[in-house]
Amino acid sequence: MRKSMISLPCHTESVTSLTEAQVKRNFTLVKNELRRAEEFSRIAVNMVESASLIDEIKDAYGIQELNWNNEEEDYGYGF
Repeated sequence: MRKSMISLPCHTESVTSLTEAQVKRNFTLVKNELRRAEEFSRIAVNMVESASLIDEIKDAYGIQELNWNNEEEDYGYGF
């Protein structure tokens, strides 16, 4: 069994206390981690639990969807 973790700059509950500049600075890391997590989630034994965690992170950062085709994504930085 293979395990994976998601590396984030801060806990999802702390995102609301960040400034917009701080969220934007962290956004690339979060976006890349979510893309990687979505790949692992598709084949995970605990797919539902993984998807729930991914949704929690997306909600915290105001991300609606990750666009796999290009870099222009629909996000609002949680504001």
